[in-house]
Amino acid sequence: MNVKEKRAYLGNVSQVFDVKDYKYIGGRADGVRATDITTSQGLQVSVLADRAMDFASVRYRGINMGFMTPVGVSTPNRYESDAFGFLRNFAAGFLTTCGLTTMGNPSEDNGELLGIHGRISNIPAEEYAVSTGLRDGVPYAELSGKMRQTRFFGENLVLSRRIHIDDDHTVLSFTDTVENDSFFASPFMILYHFNLGYPFLSPATQIYLPSVRVWERTPYAKQGLAGWSHADEPCESIEEMCFHHEMQQNGEGRVGYAAYNEELEIGYCIEYDGRELGWFTQWKCMQAGNYVMGLEPSNACLEGRAEARRNGSLQTLEPFEKRTLAFRIEFFSGKERLLALCRQYHLHQ
Repeated sequence: MNVKEKRAYLGNVSQVFDVKDYKYIGGRADGVRATDITTSQGLQVSVLADRAMDFASVRYRGINMGFMTPVGVSTPNRYESDAFGFLRNFAAGFLTTCGLTTMGNPSEDNGELLGIHGRISNIPAEEYAVSTGLRDGVPYAELSGKMRQTRFFGENLVLSRRIHIDDDHTVLSFTDTVENDSFFASPFMILYHFNLGYPFLSPATQIYLPSVRVWERTPYAKQGLAGWSHADEPCESIEEMCFHHEMQQNGEGRVGYAAYNEELEIGYCIEYDGRELGWFTQWKCMQAGNYVMGLEPSNACLEGRAEARRNGSLQTLEPFEKRTLAFRIEFFSGKERLLALCRQYHLHQ
């Protein structure tokens, strides 16, 4: 039954598809603009307009999918630019965007001191807009905005983000366009820090990737390499581990990967352009109180801009050049859909 057929039951479409704009009040998050979208299909998404339009939380069928650090949602003006200052304002959430001129490790490149993961996630949206409507009887919401990372005598990069959700599917899609709005070439580094957390993330969670090759980032991580595809019980003494994956693309250059909780019988699948984002890092932290799994496509190595320049992975945006990166995130129930996605994207544990 579509909304046209349901209208006799409804006083307002918000009974089945609700969109709310608001601001946080009090504490570190005071004043942060946000939008919450709730669908009749069991999808709830919270978008932080003042934090690069990242996703603070996603719930599917009432189950939290992402991870929130002890820091929680904070205003962007609490950002600290020193080496690891980013972590003092890092909520994680379901998605934190990292970049745009550096990401990964702190480094010094051409005399510039660069902190971990860059500035973009701490930049508020300009021209932020939320529109709703009906398309073929189906409610939808579209959110758009622009984040400008710039300084005088420095870079002038604009990230334009457009998010789409409708009530006909359990799909969250967004498209990013990054433009160098200047007369000078600029380094371009971007990483999509997707994070899984409890209760979706538990020892019942399995990770499915189209990995051609998997290798550890550090000697310590090598100890856990054989268990990369599943979550473990929380442990106070364990440290974080990172693994690199060489991901298989389909015939159109797209990459898909999935996670599935066997006990909850729900999962999600993210599809993106593997030609634009040719690097992939898995962050596995089973530490008590910091229990998180990050699945992170990027366009360069994770060792910082100086190392990316040295090893040749550093990309550049020429004056007024644009790059477009499109994501499709599907939330689903049941093993049958998981197996279909595994066949579609050549996924394995």
